[in-house]
Amino acid sequence: EALNAAKAKSINRQQIDWEGLEPNILHKAKACQTLTEAHEVIRDLLKELNDEHSFLWTPDNAKKAVEANHSGLRVHQLEPVVIDVFPNSPAERANIRVGERIKAVDGTPITTENWQAHIRRVLNAGTKLELSGETSRIVTLESGFVRPNPSPQGYLFEDCGVVDLPGTWGDGELADGQDYAQVTRNLLYELESAGAKAWIIDLRRNDGGNMWHMLAGLTPLLGVGEYGSFTRPGDEAWVWAFDGERLGAQQNGDFFEDYIIEVNDFKPLTNPDVPVAILTSTVTSSSGEIVLISFLGRSQVHSFGSDTGGIPTCNETIVLADGSWLLLTTYYCADRLGRSYEGVIKPDETIDIDWAAFAHAHDLVLAAARQWIETQLE
Repeated sequence: EALNAAKAKSINRQQIDWEGLEPNILHKAKACQTLTEAHEVIRDLLKELNDEHSFLWTPDNAKKAVEANHSGLRVHQLEPVVIDVFPNSPAERANIRVGERIKAVDGTPITTENWQAHIRRVLNAGTKLELSGETSRIVTLESGFVRPNPSPQGYLFEDCGVVDLPGTWGDGELADGQDYAQVTRNLLYELESAGAKAWIIDLRRNDGGNMWHMLAGLTPLLGVGEYGSFTRPGDEAWVWAFDGERLGAQQNGDFFEDYIIEVNDFKPLTNPDVPVAILTSTVTSSSGEIVLISFLGRSQVHSFGSDTGGIPTCNETIVLADGSWLLLTTYYCADRLGRSYEGVIKPDETIDIDWAAFAHAHDLVLAAARQWIETQLE
């Protein structure tokens, strides 16, 4: 199943030597005695596709995702630094702060080079962490916490409405039962009522997930129309668009039924045509990059921060016979002007990110965005 899907739909399918690869994959598969071994063969296949985005989500992965054994931390994938702490989590109770760096895991010193080998242990409760921030300390986080979807946050920064949009998975349900998209829309309405004259959309902690919930939340600002498209050499593009009631992928004006999200009680902002600053980091990836792309080509948009993660591609979910999900990269993404993005997206203004200063008065990325907005409002 996985092999046939890859041959038919992989974004790199035309670049693969299938005559050489297919016999090798099937040879490995013949030797499998368990589903776990078969999953490893599929992962070997996905590595050969070389798209940096396809992955396999097994029933075992799904089971672990709902176990009450999460530390309550979100960490940077490329460097050992805390980028978020979930409310009411073991990490919050231990007073861990965004920007603290992880110096050791169960006594093993951590460097940028060995960091990725230890991320999973850091995210699990019970691991002994040595942290350095204002002071160095060692903590062991208790179990009993299930990782929720992080919630959008919003606040006024002078006369700018700042919306911090983290990645979101699944159906967009938040820990308190609210809907990610509706919470985002409400933040936009509330901040405009409170005096927001321009917008800062902070994607620096958006590591991807379900793009539709993110975009559905931003419809009051993005408005009715086409936001971008899925593209692939030799195929007709799938536009992602909003008609005032439904957001989804469409060709020739017709929505693809598998990718539609209803936007209830939609109303545009009173003043949607105002300056918008987008903040990015290397965490910003996948659907986070798609949100960025949805603003590109729009007037009065400028981006700040660091290069994105470099996987602005679309994954199609293929359910395999054992219930595993094959998340196969099938399309590149293009903005509303038809410009395609196939790797890292550079911001208009590059500014190093100090995670310890995130969302504080001395956040240089936030300050630069506010300064640019000032020039646009003059």
